Amino acid sequence: MGKLQQLIQKLKTKPMSVGALKKVLPPHTTFKLLSQLTGHRSTLFKRHRCIAVLVPSDFSKVGHYVLLTAFPRYIEYYSSLGGSPEQETKKLGQDGQTLMNLLGRNYVYNSKKLQASDTTIADCALHVLCRAQLHELKLREYQALFSSRVSLQSPDDVVALMTILLVVSL
Repeated sequence: MGKLQQLIQKLKTKPMSVGALKKVLPPHTTFKLLSQLTGHRSTLFKRHRCIAVLVPSDFSKVGHYVLLTAFPRYIEYYSSLGGSPEQETKKLGQDGQTLMNLLGRNYVYNSKKLQASDTTIADCALHVLCRAQLHELKLREYQALFSSRVSLQSPDDVVALMTILLVVSL
């Protein structure tokens, strides 16, 4: 296995700590625990367009990161597992009422499964980071990024892919 493939495998299987995620979130994104999603959405989204949320699990030490993004007429609930907010909080043994109160009636969610079900895969934080960086894309445009294979043919292709999230908003 090549060095790049080893790095990819390491990133996919090592859960990211809250502290590490906070360090790399873009300026328009803040972090909250599920239990901290209290108050009105206008207050929670006052200074940030996106909120990365850790939904704890009653069944394991590792929870699941999701991203909430405020749009003018709705809030997007993004989870790499492709489940609804109700399904996912229930699977993790959490009461999803606080989250549902925040989302209200006008919300959309990612129903396309993008993260593997394999129990060794722990890259939901990477998915949240990527969606936060590309928050200006409509959900269907973002989902379309994952519908085709990418072939890296040269060092220029590799370096472009490795830095895309750093420069996409410039």
